[in-house]
Amino acid sequence: MLIAVQKRAPKGQEPAVWVHEMTPTQLEQGRKKYGKLLRCAAGQHKAAAY
Repeated sequence: MLIAVQKRAPKGQEPAVWVHEMTPTQLEQGRKKYGKLLRCAAGQHKAAAY
């Protein structure tokens, strides 16, 4: 499940909140993207250490 909160609510209103149930395909795609970002960040951290 994904819970999203509006960053900036219109003046005088509460931020909007959405709940979205993810499909198995969406979860798998998200895991792949997240893994790629983590590997990229780890590579940059490793390169900065040298």
